[in-house]
Formats: sequence, C-alpha cells, structure tokens
Amino acid sequence: PGDFQNIDGVQAATRVGEFSMRVTPNSGREVRGRFLAIDRAEFPTVAWFRPDFANEPLGAMMNRLAFAPEGILVPHTYLVENNLNIGDTIPVTISIENLMSVWSEFIIVGTFNYFPTVYEESMAIVGNLDYISTLTGLTAPHDIWLKTTPGTDGQTLTRSIMGQYGFSATRI
Repeated sequence: PGDFQNIDGVQAATRVGEFSMRVTPNSGREVRGRFLAIDRAEFPTVAWFRPDFANEPLGAMMNRLAFAPEGILVPHTYLVENNLNIGDTIPVTISIENLMSVWSEFIIVGTFNYFPTVYEESMAIVGNLDYISTLTGLTAPHDIWLKTTPGTDGQTLTRSIMGQYGFSATRI
C-alpha cells in the first residue's frame, strides 16, 4: 500500500479483504455474513471512525488484534445474543473467492457497535488479513483502500492509478 502514497492526492493506503463466512457458536445457530480482513497496522490511517462506533478507540481495538493473530472483533449485539464473552472462541469458515474455504477457531478480542462498511442488517466480523494469508498459505485477495486529500479529483486519481499500476480504481 505504501506505493499508492506516491500518487498525488493520496494520504494513506491499506489492504482490506472481504470474504463470505459462516459462524456456528455454541448455540448451534449458524450465521452467515462477511469477514472483513484488515491490515490492523495501517487501517486506522485510512478509516473514518467516530467515538460512538465502539466502547473503545479504534487504536485500542487494533492493538487487541495485534496481540492475537486469530483475534476478531464482533458486533456487540452478536456477543449478547449468543451469550459470549471477550476471550471466547468461535468456529468460523471463510470462503476465499469461491476457490477454497478455510476454517479456524477465532478468539473474540473486542466488540463494535458500528464499523466502516458494516451495516446493521448483515453480520460481519473483523479480523487480521495476514492471519487469513497464514491459513490459506497464499496472499489473501484484497482491495486497497485509500484516504485522499480533501478536494482530490476522483477521475484524475483513477487515471493516475491506471497509468501507474495498470488496473482500474472504484470509488466507494
């Protein structure tokens, strides 16, 4: 992601993977949703985060992910509904680009009320992108999220990315 910071208008960049997943906690009630796999060291430099999104700052949540590669953040409501606690483990099966599935016991290290690109109508878990790569033995597929300087022209940025890297950019 560091190379992207050499493009005019880009302040910071981070890797983010998004995968389908299934969770089956002790209650036995399977839940499907998405697994947002982030680069916990660089994510805070790009993501927009408000204090009401969680009971602790984003940096503290990223530190929790640093202490346990298999650590995950779950919605606070999911923790309560399934009678789970911080430190509990839950089995998660993650589908990687419809090519393979990996299974692991993940440790709940924190919770959130809201998280960037996570909406209340769907279940989402946040975890470490590098751990997903360890599970698969491959570099996990991912997107690059950019934080841009206010006033950066999206079309100019898209052309710069295409010119330097040969692939298109999508603005979200």
